[in-house]
Amino acid sequence: MDLVNIFNNALGNNEDYDSVMHAIDMVDQHFGKYLIPESAEEDCLRFVFEDGSSIRPLDTYYELYDFWKRIEPFVWDMPEGCLENFWIIQIIQEAEMIRNVFMFNQLLDMESARHLKMLQKLANSIEDEFRKKYLIELEEGQQGYFVSAVYPLRHFDEQCYHEYRDFLMQKLYLMLRDGGRLILVAGSKGLTPQRVYEYRLKNFKWRRRMVKNPEDRLRYLSEEQEEKALKRGLIHGFVKADLWE
Repeated sequence: MDLVNIFNNALGNNEDYDSVMHAIDMVDQHFGKYLIPESAEEDCLRFVFEDGSSIRPLDTYYELYDFWKRIEPFVWDMPEGCLENFWIIQIIQEAEMIRNVFMFNQLLDMESARHLKMLQKLANSIEDEFRKKYLIELEEGQQGYFVSAVYPLRHFDEQCYHEYRDFLMQKLYLMLRDGGRLILVAGSKGLTPQRVYEYRLKNFKWRRRMVKNPEDRLRYLSEEQEEKALKRGLIHGFVKADLWE
């Protein structure tokens, strides 16, 4: 399909909003020749995944992935919903959702009822927090802990399905199994006082404690660190404003 080259040629040396949107539109029109807009769901699945019980990506999946990685630096901080009318973006979102759900269910099928219960309790402790804002994933390095990713909690709601929740549940499962450290930020600095909690997870056990001096925990989020961490917390097909409040 040559999606990346079509985007590059349409964009040229321009990087403004209108030029980027025009270049994506050119790719979208070209993509429609391979997968007709509003195709049946099963046709869309067969376009990116092999038939059968396993979700095995085809070359078309990886070409869509490469296209998204190419445009992500231009679009990640654009306005909410700016890409929702592009057919190719809808397919990228759908493919991401299907693959995340399948991979997460595969992990759950191998787990005991006790481990699943611990995962649900962990998810509930985050979801039920009043005015929850975001999670910070910490990773241990040679000079202590650093910020690995930041995950928005706008769509972390079991009652209102959004594909981002499956992505985040998979992250929680892996940290609960393999070990990890999280910071939950809730509230605000306005009428609702900001609350910060630290989670430590390992071997399907977790504990949570309130951080009394959150500035000590959050102060090392430099602008460069924050941007990289925010990008790691996004999923394909969605810009930052789609997932953050």
